Amino acid sequence: MTVAAVVGMTAATAGAQSLLPPDRAVRGDAVGTLGWMNVRSNAGESFDNWANRILDASAGVGFYWTQHLKTEIDVGATTRTEHYFAGPLVVNGINTYRAGSVDFSQRHLAISQQYQFFENAWFHPHLAAGVDVTRENSEEERQPVFLFDPVTRVSRQIEPGGRFGPDTRTRVRPFVAAGFKGYLSRRAFFRSDIRVLVRNGADEVLLRFGFGVDF
Repeated sequence: MTVAAVVGMTAATAGAQSLLPPDRAVRGDAVGTLGWMNVRSNAGESFDNWANRILDASAGVGFYWTQHLKTEIDVGATTRTEHYFAGPLVVNGINTYRAGSVDFSQRHLAISQQYQFFENAWFHPHLAAGVDVTRENSEEERQPVFLFDPVTRVSRQIEPGGRFGPDTRTRVRPFVAAGFKGYLSRRAFFRSDIRVLVRNGADEVLLRFGFGVDF
């Protein structure tokens, strides 16, 4: 066997090893993410019930039952955001409107069951379903509500303005999610997913990106 042949075989072996798929003999993974959240506001009837520009930071761990089934637990918190609302109000058949703003932030815990597609691949799409427990802290500032009387042709205040709260409430909602896991090495990976929480329709949408490692 010539020296050139030996060198060629060595290079081919090294190249094949560098292309090996991720090691799937793992017990679980850990991941940290940053996300962009949109939340349906509870401030009452409004022309726009969705609050956005909310940054979410989360960390989670997953435990594999098989190469495809994984249970995942994650916790997270959002930045505090201000959502302005304005909506119609009818009093004794007379139209007026109510306006104000809500400041709120969230902390959340989610548990889900995930199905991961493909085996021994660098790219794994997944689908998930689970339950999210959210603790929300909020304060509401309302503008005074005025009503124009067409008989006397005078406006009068029917609701005072002011700041209300802080209030804290806990909500439990189901969710569905879809995303992918792309490996950067045999154990390090990039992760992205979109999660939709449901309560009488879509109630919250969270798009996340992050990095993690298998263990």
